[in-house]
Amino acid sequence: MYLNSGNESFAAIRRGFAYIDRSNLIGFINSTINTPNKLTCTCRPSGFGKTFDARMLCAYYSKCCSSRLLFSDLDIADDPSFEMHLNKHNTISFDVKSFIPQEKSDDIIAGVVDAIEDALLSDLYRNYPGLQHKNDLAGMLLEIARATGERFIFIIDEWDALFREAQSNEEIQSEYISFLRSLFKNGDLTDYAIDAVYMTGILPIKKYGTQSALNDFNEYTMVNPLRSLGNTGFIEDEVIALCSSNGMDYSVLKEWYGGYSSSNGHMVYNPYSVMEAIRNGALDRYWMKKIRQGYLEDITDIDCPGVSEALALLIAGESVKADVRKFYNDMASIDNADKYLTLLIHLGYLSYNVISKTVSMPNKEMLQEFLSIAIKQCDCKQSRPF
Repeated sequence: MYLNSGNESFAAIRRGFAYIDRSNLIGFINSTINTPNKLTCTCRPSGFGKTFDARMLCAYYSKCCSSRLLFSDLDIADDPSFEMHLNKHNTISFDVKSFIPQEKSDDIIAGVVDAIEDALLSDLYRNYPGLQHKNDLAGMLLEIARATGERFIFIIDEWDALFREAQSNEEIQSEYISFLRSLFKNGDLTDYAIDAVYMTGILPIKKYGTQSALNDFNEYTMVNPLRSLGNTGFIEDEVIALCSSNGMDYSVLKEWYGGYSSSNGHMVYNPYSVMEAIRNGALDRYWMKKIRQGYLEDITDIDCPGVSEALALLIAGESVKADVRKFYNDMASIDNADKYLTLLIHLGYLSYNVISKTVSMPNKEMLQEFLSIAIKQCDCKQSRPF
């Protein structure tokens, strides 16, 4: 289930509506395999293609399947590294969010780390029955590498789900970080048994003081995009082509769903909303309907100095300076406007220009959401206006 899970999920994506080629990510990860840069973490908002990327990588690397036809018409097929790594790696892939039960009490969430480790160990025990079974994942991977010479690529989706669901429970967070460090900051194991790691999430890796808890990872986020890929969502040419082939007005989609910035300052679009608008042939607040209802409203209730003034300027169409370096990459230590705005950037509610170091309202979809919350707060006669 987790070891060499195959290509069916990506095959289903390819069979879906209007697939946009993202296979240049494969060439980038190939270039990191067995190098000092083999640990990669990309963090983007929900709906910005993280899970699609993870499933694509599983299909490409997994030993248990043949994926040549799935990639033969994509950009990666022309990359010199394509044949070198196609279906030639053991992959261990899992979605952290899938281990978190619907009932999210601290007592239940406290067992998630053990559940992940037990599930991965069970897969390894079944696939390597002749080896001595170790009780910890790091030990078992090292045993396999020593006995067989086989190495692994890890693909972890929603790596930060525990931090978002147990945002105030430092004990659970510490246990989870210790588990990840045992795998990816372990000189014996990481160098000897792991070819590469690709993690996705919404929030960057948490900082303790000024240091990252997993500082060997190369992180690419909404405030530090991956330059070699150039974008964190759809780019202009892709949206223009989608509109042209589906009879949609590009200028309207740009107003509604564009407004995010890439590393070179070019406009990036919300992939989920664009695809839903194209598929349905109509404009709507698709992304806001996808994520948990009331989530943004909960965040806007956080009271920090300068936040009301900043939000008022953003709603009025102004840009606001923000020091994104002050954010500690968690949701429990928001105590000033810089941290607050940076959190909203990572969650996808605001756009950050990496060149001017300013925050802005990205598009009409998000503006309408902020306005609706402001109106609701005024109707309720709350004392803290935008």
